[in-house]
Amino acid sequence: MTQESENQAASAKTFAIGRVVSRRYAFTAENIKAYAEMAGDTNPLHHDPELATASRFGEIIAAAAHSTGVLISVAADKFARNGESVGLGFNLTLRRAVKAGSVTDLIWKITGKEWSDKLGGTVVELAGEIRDINSNLPLLLAEGRMLVLSTPETQPRNTAAPSSEPAS
Repeated sequence: MTQESENQAASAKTFAIGRVVSRRYAFTAENIKAYAEMAGDTNPLHHDPELATASRFGEIIAAAAHSTGVLISVAADKFARNGESVGLGFNLTLRRAVKAGSVTDLIWKITGKEWSDKLGGTVVELAGEIRDINSNLPLLLAEGRMLVLSTPETQPRNTAAPSSEPAS
């Protein structure tokens, strides 16, 4: 098998419909507070244990920027190492508060892909979630689109390279 064939096979497997990528992540009171401070989120539910314990949540909870940020970072981490990729958009639904002490799985599944001549790469459709490993309940649901920019080994075989000559 040639190097080009190996690269095409690896790329096809990396972006195969149905492929799942994930990472385990623990939300702690410390990382929740640090993330909220970094983001400039002063909501006491992320900082004040006494107030948070007395709230309807009974515990410090993660900011939406924290939970969504770590979920999106999984897509970037797992796919960017296989070629240059950028997010095109994400729809996020917060289902339940992410409490301090929650150990979660951050999960993305490839649900579709399509080559885009206009964008010069493959648009990958994703379905994601943050799932609490103890209750097995989804805490956050997501849909996303990423663009995997073209490299010679990811470009469709029957697509000719664009001409640099002006059209007549």
